[in-house]
Amino acid sequence: KEIKKVKKQIKKAKDIEKVNEYFDGRDHLEIIQEICENLLGNHGDTISKCQKMLDEIYINIFDYVDEEYDNLYDNKKDLMKRCRTRGFFPKLEAKSQGLKDLLETFFSNRN
Repeated sequence: KEIKKVKKQIKKAKDIEKVNEYFDGRDHLEIIQEICENLLGNHGDTISKCQKMLDEIYINIFDYVDEEYDNLYDNKKDLMKRCRTRGFFPKLEAKSQGLKDLLETFFSNRN
């Protein structure tokens, strides 16, 4: 049982590092435009336009980085269910400013 717990912690740490590496060195506009492009096929030219486009779309950040775009949800409740199985990204672990901005946008703009 202890080994299983340690393996889970190691996987979580690797997943967090993968997300940090993916977003490292990129600004918020570049990141959110890419998300819009990948999930919607187009993007706005400002952060606020992109945010508006993504208003009704939710995806777990680990799923996004792993390009599992079929795990999209149209409400936060369903995303929260997914996060309970796939994992939550701890905002305090975000190393890049672009990722911090993205997580801040998600948590501050959503109901």
